[in-house]
Amino acid sequence: MSGRANEQRNDHPWTHNRLVVYVVDHWDDLLEAAWQHARIVLILVFSATIFSVVLGIAVQRRPTLRAIALMR
Repeated sequence: MSGRANEQRNDHPWTHNRLVVYVVDHWDDLLEAAWQHARIVLILVFSATIFSVVLGIAVQRRPTLRAIALMR
């Protein structure tokens, strides 16, 4: 690797050491953001599951919708 390419890589703002320092300095914020993200994802997955089950039951009980869903 040339000297110039090595300098550019080391000058990058997110080198390993700076990333570790950032994570350590902002651990509480990162943990809170991760928890918020996990809650939102779980709520949306739960909602989508309920919606899909209700829709599947409705489609199963109506022959026309069932035929469209199965493309017969």
